[in-house]
Amino acid sequence: MNEFHPSASPNTAAPTAAAADTTPSGNYAKATTSASPTGSAKKRSRKSPTIRDVAKVAGVSAATVSRVLNNDDTLSVSSTTRDRIFSVATQMGYHKNRRTTHGSASHDGHKTVAVVQRIAPFFKGEEMFAYYIRVPLENKLEQLGYTVMRLNGSLPQVVEQLTNHPADAIAAVGIFNSQEIVHLQKFRKPLLSIYTDTTAKRCNCVTPDIESSVIAALDFFISRGQTRIGLLCTDLQFSKQNVMYDDPFLRAFRDYMTQRNLFVPSYVYRGQITADSGYKLMRQAMMEHRNARPQAFLCCADAMGVGALQALHEGGIDVPHEVSLITFQGTPITQQVYPELSTLTLNTSAMGQASAMLLHGMITDNESVKAPCHLLFGTTLELRGSTINDMPPVQSAELDDSTPVYATMKRFHRLG
Repeated sequence: MNEFHPSASPNTAAPTAAAADTTPSGNYAKATTSASPTGSAKKRSRKSPTIRDVAKVAGVSAATVSRVLNNDDTLSVSSTTRDRIFSVATQMGYHKNRRTTHGSASHDGHKTVAVVQRIAPFFKGEEMFAYYIRVPLENKLEQLGYTVMRLNGSLPQVVEQLTNHPADAIAAVGIFNSQEIVHLQKFRKPLLSIYTDTTAKRCNCVTPDIESSVIAALDFFISRGQTRIGLLCTDLQFSKQNVMYDDPFLRAFRDYMTQRNLFVPSYVYRGQITADSGYKLMRQAMMEHRNARPQAFLCCADAMGVGALQALHEGGIDVPHEVSLITFQGTPITQQVYPELSTLTLNTSAMGQASAMLLHGMITDNESVKAPCHLLFGTTLELRGSTINDMPPVQSAELDDSTPVYATMKRFHRLG
C-alpha cells in the first residue's frame, strides 16, 4: 500500500517514545516484561516504514512490535508500551505486505480504494481503536481484489493527495465533520464513512450503535442498585444539517436517565478522549461529590476509563464496590490494568470487514446500497473486575412503554 505523509504536518509527525505514551503512570497496571528480539527481519523497501523503523521510534525491539501489531495474546507487555507501539505505527503509516499504487489503478489492473484516516488532536487516545477497524478493512479490500492507498494528514493535504493520486473509491475512517465530508464528496467517487454518522449528507456510513450500548450499560448498573451514575464523555458538539448536537453518548445517557428520573447534570464530565483527561475528570468528580459521589461511571472510550481507574486507585476508592466502571470500545488495554475493565466491546474486525463489503457494493453499483444507508454495529457487554458481577439483580420499576422517547429506545435496545 502506498502511503502519503506530509513532512510539514504536525499531525502526522511520528511521536517520540515519551510523547506517544499518554497513559498516566501508577500502580494500577499489571506487572509485565518486554519480549526479547528473536530472528532477523527480511530486507524490505525503505520507501515505507518498516517494523524496525517503528521499533526504533517506540524504543522497543522489532520482535515486540511485530507481536503487538499481530495481536499476539501470549506476549507479556505493559499497556503503555502496547499503546505506544500502536500510536507510533499509526502515525508513521506502517503496515505489512501491501501492494503499492500511484494512480487510479495499480499496475496489475486492480481498482484503488483510498483509506483516509484522520484523528483530531483531542482524539489522540483513539489511534489504537481506529487501527483495529482499519486493518480488517484494508485486509478485506485486498481480498476483494482492490489496491489500498492510505492517506493521512489534514483535509487540505488529503484533498491534494487525492487530486494527484486519484482513487476509485474513498473510505473515511474516524471523526469527520460535515464540511470535510462535503469536500470528499466533491471527488464524485463512492464514499463510505466509518465511525461518523453521515446519513444527513446522503453519505453511506457504518457506525457503532451507541444508543443501545449506553442503555445496556445503564440497565446493568441500575440492576445492581447503582442509580447514582456518572458519565465521562467528550466536550464536543457536532454539526448535522446546520444544527449543533452533543456527543451521542451524552444524548443517549441524558435521555435515558431522564426517563428514569435519575439524571443528575453535575455527574456528567466532559473532556478529551485520552487517559490523562479521564484521570483529571475523575479526580474532579471525586472532589466535587465527596458526600454523594456517583456509584458508577460510564466512560465513552477505553483510554478515559484507564485514566479514571488510576484516579480512583490514588483516591483510595474501592473499584468496583464503591465506584464501578464500564468503558466503550473493548480494546486490549482494558485487560492490561487491575482490576480489568468491564467493557461495551465493539467487534472492530467484523465492522472493518463489513465496511469493505459495503464499499465493494457501492463500487460495483449494487442496487441495494445506492440509497444512503446506515449500518449499525452493536456491542457486547463484557463484565470484568471493574463492575459488581456476583450479586443478584435488584428489582427496579419498569417505565411506562407509552412514553414516546423511551418506547423508541426500548425497541432499539431489544434489537441490540
